[in-house]
Amino acid sequence: MTRKEFDTLIASGKYTMKNYIETQIKEIREKVGSQKVLLALSGGLDSSVCAALLAKAIPEQLTCIFVDHGLMRLNEGNEIENIFSKRNINFIRVNAEERFLGLLNGVVEPEKKRKIIGEQFIRVFRKKRKSLAKFLS
Repeated sequence: MTRKEFDTLIASGKYTMKNYIETQIKEIREKVGSQKVLLALSGGLDSSVCAALLAKAIPEQLTCIFVDHGLMRLNEGNEIENIFSKRNINFIRVNAEERFLGLLNGVVEPEKKRKIIGEQFIRVFRKKRKSLAKFLS
């Protein structure tokens, strides 16, 4: 389905979520081709939806690195692993709870916590990505 056809579908009121998913899968396959995709999976809504969509579109080409910072609900990290490790993707869980909790110990300002979490997430992801680089093309 072309973008114009998709826009016409929306304007006609015949749009459904299935239309959207099918269109996105087609676009992902066209853009990615035979290349590999590496996704930083936080377990939040955005990255989880992205991972699920990519897993439908290009499962054998997808590697998800789930950085478990230990700040989620009880057993949520295990639930995320359970969901994504069953798909035909390369799922890697990095347990970084001690690192995150150690750096957050004594920090009370919410904005400072947010910055620490964001920065450390990227650092952990990049470190794991570098260790995988020899395996990814």
